Amino acid sequence: MSRSSLLPSPEAKALRRRSRTPRRAVRGLVALALLCWAAIALAADTDLDGIDDAIDNCPLIQNPGQTNSDSDTLGDVCDNCPNADNETQTNSDSDTLGDVCDNCPNADNE
Repeated sequence: MSRSSLLPSPEAKALRRRSRTPRRAVRGLVALALLCWAAIALAADTDLDGIDDAIDNCPLIQNPGQTNSDSDTLGDVCDNCPNADNETQTNSDSDTLGDVCDNCPNADNE
């Protein structure tokens, strides 16, 4: 058997090149699908209210409406003073009202 008969013909080489193209396309689609899946997986919704934690104004308690009456960064369901801006949520007497809206901030009067 001569050495030249062991070498692939030009037609065989062309066929192999053409058969690689679909595999590359499939690999590209698989990579794209994995990236999309990773993006979805990273978009966490801890409280399952349909709002991504990154933009949820109350990520631990469901509030799909994102109601925020005092326009601070906290949604009303998480805010200890939902009608008064109390960004720090300071609550000196540890009752349910923040100091900003508590008529006796140093004594639990509930």
